[in-house]
Amino acid sequence: MAKDDQEKPRTHKWVRRDGVVRRPAREPQAIRARVPGGAGVASDELASAIRASLAGWPIIILRVVGHAPRAARMGRHPGRWIRTQLGVVIDEGLGAGLGDRCTDPKTPAYRLLGRHGIGPKPDGEAWSPLVLRAAGVEEGEHPPGSPVTFELVLAGRDATSEAAALVGSLYDPPEAFALEVSTVQALLLDEDGEPRWRKLPAEPTDIPHVALDLLTEPRVRSGRMVLNFASATPMARQGEEGLVNAQFGLVVDRMCRSFGAWMGRTGHKGPRMPVDDILRAAAAVETVNDTTRQVEIPVRLLAAEGVHTDERVPALLGAATYRGDFVGMAPLFRAAFWLGMGPGRQHGLGQVTFR
Repeated sequence: MAKDDQEKPRTHKWVRRDGVVRRPAREPQAIRARVPGGAGVASDELASAIRASLAGWPIIILRVVGHAPRAARMGRHPGRWIRTQLGVVIDEGLGAGLGDRCTDPKTPAYRLLGRHGIGPKPDGEAWSPLVLRAAGVEEGEHPPGSPVTFELVLAGRDATSEAAALVGSLYDPPEAFALEVSTVQALLLDEDGEPRWRKLPAEPTDIPHVALDLLTEPRVRSGRMVLNFASATPMARQGEEGLVNAQFGLVVDRMCRSFGAWMGRTGHKGPRMPVDDILRAAAAVETVNDTTRQVEIPVRLLAAEGVHTDERVPALLGAATYRGDFVGMAPLFRAAFWLGMGPGRQHGLGQVTFR
């Protein structure tokens, strides 16, 4: 080797590796809600602001009581079976236009369900004007004559304008409808705000709206509350990665986002919900016990357009107990009790209770 070569500095020798470089997998992190800065407001001021945002929102709540004359099998999400039967009543009984998807805003089916697929496996918008409350219907085999009771919430002027026609179609459904309806009831408020159910005739002329700002609020123990996810409740936003959990700030954040999106889609013109103040109040709440579990639901139950994939999204079932000051957020809990939270509520998802 030449002398000049020996005096040259040594350099790193790079070796090409054809194998795949493996990096350690990152541990998934729990999804958290952002807490805005600034000072909070008094509980009574917060409650008044939430009531003001809910006031004037056209809402009709119906209870349907009937039975299945033939044997029926409810899957893991019974609301999906009931939603299929509602599709028969609405799409065939009231009219959904031509084709295999309802996309005409002038049709009664669009005003009640938004854009949706027609058929035995319906899909639909994440923020449909119709909410199905069916957590009381058990999954599994139902023999002939089994009772079936569920509730429907119609939001916005378009959906509530079709309420009387929907009641008439439930009493006199198309032949393919797999239920026999004995009674349809409407929720009314008495003078002290307590809800009462009133039986509706087969051809009702007037179905009153429910004033959410006047409903009595959930009775919770001072400083302690149990939240029960009665049906699978999606918690992750579209494209959001991480572990879903029942951390109180995240739950309240998802409630607020649900109402904001739903109010916008149904044309509610009231004041905006005080989201920042709600999240500040929620940040002070402590989780005492969490017995929720994660389940997976088909993405087609949440899609705005027809999706036919096997993809599934995480959701929560079960209960969690919290400690803190809930007085200011009570109107929000009252609305969430009746309307639910998260997308996919036309399929019975997102039903929650408080005690």
